[in-house]
Amino acid sequence: MTEKDRAALEAEKLADQEFTRAAKSLLKEQKKFRVTFDSNFEKLSELSDELIECGALEVSLDPMNLKSFALTVDMKGKSLEDSSRALENLMHSALGALPQLLECNKAENRSHPSWSYQEERVLNAVNWQKAAIQEGFPPVNVGRFQVVPVQTYHELPLRPQDSYQPSQPPRGTHQVRILPGEGWGDGHHPTTMLCLDFLSQEGIVCGGERVVDYGCGSGILSIAAVQLGAREAVGIDVCYDALASATTNVRLNGVEQEVELLHPREVVPGDFVPGDIVLANILVGTLMAMSNTILGAVREGGWLVLSGLRPEQVEVIKRKYGDHVRWDESLERAEEVENPTFGTGAGLWVRLVGRRVLGDRWVEALSEAAVS
Repeated sequence: MTEKDRAALEAEKLADQEFTRAAKSLLKEQKKFRVTFDSNFEKLSELSDELIECGALEVSLDPMNLKSFALTVDMKGKSLEDSSRALENLMHSALGALPQLLECNKAENRSHPSWSYQEERVLNAVNWQKAAIQEGFPPVNVGRFQVVPVQTYHELPLRPQDSYQPSQPPRGTHQVRILPGEGWGDGHHPTTMLCLDFLSQEGIVCGGERVVDYGCGSGILSIAAVQLGAREAVGIDVCYDALASATTNVRLNGVEQEVELLHPREVVPGDFVPGDIVLANILVGTLMAMSNTILGAVREGGWLVLSGLRPEQVEVIKRKYGDHVRWDESLERAEEVENPTFGTGAGLWVRLVGRRVLGDRWVEALSEAAVS
C-alpha cells in the first residue's frame, strides 16, 4: 500500500468516525413517533395546529388516514429516556387546548381520546450525507444553479462510477460545490430546491442585496445568493457542527469575504441589520417558535421565504406571521419527494413567499414590549 493510499484510508476512517458522532448527536436532538388513535379522529388538522403551537417540530398528516399521524419531538437538552414523557406532554397539552374536545370529554366523562404511539426509524440528514459518500450523488440543476457534491476539499466530484467526468455547468448557471457534512443542504431535497428556485427568479437578486439565511445548514443558500450578485449573506444555525460544515463550503466556493456565519447567540436584535431577502428553510415548529426573530430580520418591503412546510401547515404559519407579511401566492410553490429515506420523510413540501409590510412597526413594537 502506497503512502497516498494509506492517507486516503485514514481520511476515510476519520470521516466515518465524524459521521457516527454527528449522527448520534442529531438523534439526541429529535425523535419521530407514529401516534395512533383507537378510532377515527375528525379533528386531526386542528390537533396538528395545536401540537405545533405547543412546540412539536413537525406533524405529518395523511388526508386518507384519520387514525394516525407522524410527530417529531424536540429532544435538545433532554435525555433519550425523556422522549416518551415529552411526547405525552405534547399530546395532552394539544388535546386539552381544543374547545370541541373539552366539551366532548366533559359530556363523556373522560379526559382524552385513547391513543398509543411507537417510535419511527428515520434516516436523518447525517446518514443521508454519508450515503452521498458511499453511493454518490449526481449534480443537480435547479434554476440558475448546478449543485455538485464533492468528495474532498480539492473538488473531486462524488460519483462511484469511474467513467463519470465532471462537466462545466450549463451556460448561465452558477456551480455550487458542497462537501457533505452535518449541515443539511446538498440541493437534492425539495425544501432546498424550492429556495434555490426562488433565488433564481428574475428580479429577486439584482445585485447588492443583503441576504439572511436562517437554518443555513451546509451554507448552500448563502453561497448561491452571493454567486448571483448579493452584496453579502449571513448564515445562521443553532448547530455548531453545521456552522463548521458551512465554513468549509464557503471557502470551497471562494466566497468567504461575502458570507458571514453566526450562531443565534451572536445575533443581537437591536444591532442586527435586516436583510433584503430572508430565507428560512427549517421545520414548522422552529418557524413558529422563531417567528418574532425571523420577522425582525426582514427589512420593510423585503422578501421573506419560508420552506420546510407541509401543505396542511400553511394556514397555521400564515396566522402566526399575521399582518406583518403580504403573501405572494404567485410565488407559492410545492415540490414532492417520493424517496422515504429523506430525513423528514417523503411527500409534498411547500414554499411560502411574501414581503414584510411597509410601515410595519414590528421591531419597534417588540422593543417597546421588552422595555415595558
